Amino acid sequence: GTTESPLKGMLTYADGTGWGQVEQITSATNDLLTFDDVLDGLPSALIDGYHANASYIMRRQSFHKLIISKDSQGKYQIGNQINFFGKEGVPLDILGYPVKFDAGMPAVADGSLAVIFGDMELAYKKVNRIGFSIHRNDSNAKFVTLTGRKRVGGDVTNFEAFKILKIQ
Repeated sequence: GTTESPLKGMLTYADGTGWGQVEQITSATNDLLTFDDVLDGLPSALIDGYHANASYIMRRQSFHKLIISKDSQGKYQIGNQINFFGKEGVPLDILGYPVKFDAGMPAVADGSLAVIFGDMELAYKKVNRIGFSIHRNDSNAKFVTLTGRKRVGGDVTNFEAFKILKIQ
């Protein structure tokens, strides 16, 4: 799946668990995204009530790094944890949690906030702002072009409904 990219401001809040802060869970390793981080670190940090509608948001390249990650014995860690064989309308998922790709998310690197996990419907509010404008462009001699523009916005409304994975 895809999300409307990027979710404005979700990665700009300070690390913490108070109002106006979002808890950042530090990865187990430097410069890597592992199944320990995605299957244990993020889900165990999220409050139980937010799991029912939770999903992962990451770059497509980050997901690729995740599926090719190997354990200390050189074996792929993927196992049966990812559903690659969804039908039309059935999202790709990790242990039942949908994975949404967002090109606006940072790449996996030291210090990056690479993965969001949580209930995005409760965490983030999208709104239509007041105002709509139409602009006329008659620079072409044969026809006039009208362009419409409306204002939209969004912001975090529930800071505990999601967690962010920070790569060490």
